[in-house]
Amino acid sequence: MLNEKLNAESKKGLPAPVYYIWGKDNFFLEETLSRLADAFLGSSRSDFNYDVFYASSNPQNILNAVYTVPFLTPRRLVVLKNFHEFPKSHVKILATYIKKPSDSTCLVILSRTQPESNFDISQHVYPIVIRESDIPSWLKQMASRKGFEISETAIECLIESV
Repeated sequence: MLNEKLNAESKKGLPAPVYYIWGKDNFFLEETLSRLADAFLGSSRSDFNYDVFYASSNPQNILNAVYTVPFLTPRRLVVLKNFHEFPKSHVKILATYIKKPSDSTCLVILSRTQPESNFDISQHVYPIVIRESDIPSWLKQMASRKGFEISETAIECLIESV
């Protein structure tokens, strides 16, 4: 994961009710979501406790999901993808929820832009940024997660070929 503070939150089981995660690269946002969902839900990604919504989603359906009581677990995970594409009217409706979120839901917001200043979520905003110097360690982590070891020479060859 490319943000150490978010990684620490993940290891604690994502205790906050709302997380805003943003970055310019959709691949890294999706990878971050995958790791967070694995940490939060474990291997049993039950449809009962995991919902994903997009800009085209009806805001009432989103609110229904965040207020739904989790099934056989203490909390549920609701994800808003491509939040930067959500209509302002949807954002306004969701902003009222974010001011007083449900304790039984973890809402993860993924966006390619940082939150607007009038969006009150300052405590749990995490940028996902990869610098060129981060790539070797990221490649090593990815290989390790897949059960492989990768040498420094192989990493250098991969980086050079891209």
